[in-house]
Amino acid sequence: MNTHGKNVWHVGPIGEYISSLSLLTPSGDTVNCSSTDNGELFRAAIGGFGMLGIITRLTLQLRSVSSGLVAVNEYAEKNLAATFDRFESAAGGSDFMVAWLDAFARGSRLGRGHIQCAAHVEESEPGSLSLANQELPTRVAGLLPKTWIRHLLQPCWNDTGVRWINEARYRAARVRHGRQSRLPVVWYQFLLDSVPGFERCFGRSGLIQHQVLVPDAHAYDVFEQLIRLQQRKGLVNYLTVMKKHRTDGFLMSYGVDGYSLAQDFRVTRNNRSRLWELCHQMDELVAAAGGRFYLAKDATLLPQHYRASMPPESLEEFFRLKRQLDPDELLQTDLWRRLLRPLRG
Repeated sequence: MNTHGKNVWHVGPIGEYISSLSLLTPSGDTVNCSSTDNGELFRAAIGGFGMLGIITRLTLQLRSVSSGLVAVNEYAEKNLAATFDRFESAAGGSDFMVAWLDAFARGSRLGRGHIQCAAHVEESEPGSLSLANQELPTRVAGLLPKTWIRHLLQPCWNDTGVRWINEARYRAARVRHGRQSRLPVVWYQFLLDSVPGFERCFGRSGLIQHQVLVPDAHAYDVFEQLIRLQQRKGLVNYLTVMKKHRTDGFLMSYGVDGYSLAQDFRVTRNNRSRLWELCHQMDELVAAAGGRFYLAKDATLLPQHYRASMPPESLEEFFRLKRQLDPDELLQTDLWRRLLRPLRG
């Protein structure tokens, strides 16, 4: 799926760390690929949804670091425009950036949020790279087991409760505005893992995450429209995350020179059909603005919206390779059957 992290705007998705790979095709042949050897297949298999073959081996080129810590600068921004401004001003001096937005905030506060910009600590920190120093704490303040946090949050995991949680988080971010702290890399990268079973707060029907990417020129306007639309529909997402992105050279790339918005929506038996319709309306806005979709997290996208987001030549080339390598369609997923198969020529 060519996944990405909080550093994607300057180092790209994980595919850009891959030097070579071996692809087992449905015929039983193994094809060795790199950017120079079977380069066409290399650029299609990475981000190819597993539909061209099974990756059995790959070589990664990693970055060497001298410390297991990152220096984290925190900011609280009063609205969406200020959040965009902070991203632009902080990008040059950061290795990682991510923002949480309050999707319930309205009016002049719409899009307010908490931004964390981080950079690797360059000086050596003895022991900081050890596994013991990278593991997430299991207790709060050394006392309360973190497994309890989910049970404390669950009764509040509704519109009213999340409004108050967002308010408290924003106020706490205001206190820390402009401050810097040093954290283990894992603590910064995997914040939600510090609340074991967090996803269960959403209830028995679970959640969907809707993640879209929009070019710089339209990102502010589209993100504002997405938040206002869900507010009007009474289907506000409970966790909104914004990241900065750039393009890459892979065939089925979702990358844009712009921003992504990932939104966690609670699913219930009563809201499911309305929620899917909301996602379709949001997808239409994104596609019309030249945006793209992150299929690693997709559950609702329609074929016509995906087609509108992708260059026709990329789709044609992908389906040509699919016919060549897997003519009998032995490799299939629900994503393929729902979204990609209907687009074949």
